Amino acid sequence: DEEVGDAQEFLSMFLAGLSEDVNRTTQKPYRELKDSEGRPDEEVASEYWQSHCQRERSAVAALFSGQFRSVLRCKGCGYTNHSFEAFSFLPIPIPEHSYRWVTCMVVSASRPPAQHITRVCARVPKQGNINDLLEAAGGMLSMEAQDLVAADVGHGYVARLWHAEKPLSALSDDAQPWIFHTPLQQVKPMELNMPPSSSPSSRRSNSKEKMSPPEDMTARPVIIQLVHRRLRTVKRYFYNPYKSELFSSPVALQLPNRCPGWRLYATAWMAVRHLVPDLTEPEEWPFLLSTVKRDGTACAYCSWRQGCLGCSVPLNEEEIFLTSEESIAVDWDA
Repeated sequence: DEEVGDAQEFLSMFLAGLSEDVNRTTQKPYRELKDSEGRPDEEVASEYWQSHCQRERSAVAALFSGQFRSVLRCKGCGYTNHSFEAFSFLPIPIPEHSYRWVTCMVVSASRPPAQHITRVCARVPKQGNINDLLEAAGGMLSMEAQDLVAADVGHGYVARLWHAEKPLSALSDDAQPWIFHTPLQQVKPMELNMPPSSSPSSRRSNSKEKMSPPEDMTARPVIIQLVHRRLRTVKRYFYNPYKSELFSSPVALQLPNRCPGWRLYATAWMAVRHLVPDLTEPEEWPFLLSTVKRDGTACAYCSWRQGCLGCSVPLNEEEIFLTSEESIAVDWDA
């Protein structure tokens, strides 16, 4: 907008200066114009134009001038007066499109690893909502919109999920939301052993009691996120000499809020196994799942004074309780 304003201002000053230089009228007379008083518009317009030409006699004024017709009406008595003012620039509103283009990253749960993340540019209505974006992106990749969820991703974790009814005006013009394909998958138990506790950090507790579901809770599907995590040593520390850091892209999964621990492990393995293509038939789980905060820095249940990096998710037949938008860390060096 600023560049357009500068260009218009330059052109206005340029034409005004050029018209003044080639103006053949050296002394501009003053002429008082009469009210229209019901006279025909042609007569009033001609009178205003003659007055303008007496002051501006140049080729610029002849080529780049016109007249605005304005009407002034009294609300009390209803008297109207017509005037025809000269102009050199006519502002015309440029019609805007009723749609916009949104670039998003689609994380597929069913495509080969080489196409796990696809970048698409979807055309959506400006006055639409997130559901319109999901339908547009899903239509290009042959996915059902009901199995897609939009999210704001940054620094390796999901900052927030966008509800389907959220207006698209909440997204900035340069926003690139992530869309996760989260169908409710059916998995089978995998006879794998838990990884040995090779992690140098012993500050980890079991979340069996903390994730136990209430007896009166009804089962319903929820969306959880997986973050990839690893440990690195730090020279200065308070409780723990190891600090967790995130890497790779997060993953969103749809699971029942009441499910056995082995199902969470099996579903997570289906979503992250493309990261270890050489590990086709593992004898033990190559990772450990832990309950963490959204950014994966600490445990979601324990106090910071305990220095817990995340309570481990039990791998058994007992049901665990998952909340909506809960974060689970995939600890590869657990």
